[in-house]
Amino acid sequence: MNLTVNGKPITFTNSKGEVIPVLPGKELSKRLLKNGWINSVNAYYIVTNHRYGDTSPYMQAIHLVLEDTDGVMIASLRTPDYVDKEIASGNYNSEQVQ
Repeated sequence: MNLTVNGKPITFTNSKGEVIPVLPGKELSKRLLKNGWINSVNAYYIVTNHRYGDTSPYMQAIHLVLEDTDGVMIASLRTPDYVDKEIASGNYNSEQVQ
């Protein structure tokens, strides 16, 4: 997965200023199987709009970036806009949100 800002791809660099690649999701799944791996990497979040150019506050996505020595892996959470709007409006009950 690649993240963009204003339609341009984000380039990740390490502490030496060297460009590091975005690794595929299958690499993340392999590493998550290693006990304690997630505690050994740098982790940070990036919050973006769901789609480029969309200014709706209900269209945000949260990206967890895990930075390892050979690259970064990105896991993203995107909530469909209709769910966001329903939750924000309060038009739901506890049985609907599980």
